[in-house]
Amino acid sequence: NEAVDAWRKVLDLQPDSFQALAALEQLLTQEARWEECIQVLERKVSALADDQEKIDVLMQAANIWQEKVENANEAGSVYERIHQLEPANKVAFDALNEIYRAGWHWEKLVELLLARHDLVDEVSEKVALLQEVAKVYEAHLSQPEGAFMVLQAAFELDYTDDVTVKELERLASVTGQWNELLTKCNTVVQTIPDPKVRSNLLVNMGIWYGSELARLDYAVASVNQALQIDPE
Repeated sequence: NEAVDAWRKVLDLQPDSFQALAALEQLLTQEARWEECIQVLERKVSALADDQEKIDVLMQAANIWQEKVENANEAGSVYERIHQLEPANKVAFDALNEIYRAGWHWEKLVELLLARHDLVDEVSEKVALLQEVAKVYEAHLSQPEGAFMVLQAAFELDYTDDVTVKELERLASVTGQWNELLTKCNTVVQTIPDPKVRSNLLVNMGIWYGSELARLDYAVASVNQALQIDPE
């Protein structure tokens, strides 16, 4: 294509010519020469100084890799660069979440979810992310101990979440970490302001002390403490 060749010669003389890059991008898009178009976009990224402008162009490149070339791995590499430039970018997070799951990149998925956890403010969202990490640890990485550890952190954030509590109880049985669970509960129960919630946790602790650790003395003490807080 003569027009493409002409604009390439312009770029040889002026590597950072945005006019030439834009013209080439348009021509290559019209001709569905997608990988060449991506190369032009990459040159554009290199020429840009502003991170947000870089992200906008990288989004274009990632979309072409994914939708036109149908290469999820290359798209993932571009989304990772966007994530590095802007860790809070939700589009990049959602895309990487999907790509990592489809490609069975479980370690990368754990890192992505934990990074997102550190960025969000809503407790419910933090807990949901930690629950997802726990699922990955157990189901895909064969690390129930890792799942248990992550859910302990979720429990500290929201001790009323039924999913977290049930999964912690199940994983304590799977891993034999009842002492660790009850140690965490002893710490958390002291911080609970609601008498009813505090009492309910103490009752559960009493059940676990008795049935799982055969510590009837601790079981009785926990239940008695619960009755003192909430006799009903």
